[in-house]
Amino acid sequence: MTIREHFEQMNARYKFLCVAVAAIVACTWQWLFPKTNILVGALLVAAVLLGFTLPISYLMFRCPRCGGSYQRMSKRQPGRDLRMYWDKWTECPDCKLSFDAPWSKPHEAGK
Repeated sequence: MTIREHFEQMNARYKFLCVAVAAIVACTWQWLFPKTNILVGALLVAAVLLGFTLPISYLMFRCPRCGGSYQRMSKRQPGRDLRMYWDKWTECPDCKLSFDAPWSKPHEAGK
């Protein structure tokens, strides 16, 4: 498995996690407060998703060699490219590790 394939797999899990969290929050909100406005529930779901999933995305998508956050590296780049990191880059912008290199756990990358 390459680093690119690993991140694509992690991205699929991340999307599933976002949908699951949104569904749980929406169902719980509707069950606890059935007579409230649907907009309030939608805003709550959005707030929970932002508060729960953004920190996770910072931790999930990191370079296995240098440990840099791809999200932070992407913000330093000029322009606004909304593609995923492995689609817009061929390697880590900081340490130049190729996304086509074999995946190893971060603590094993130095060996």
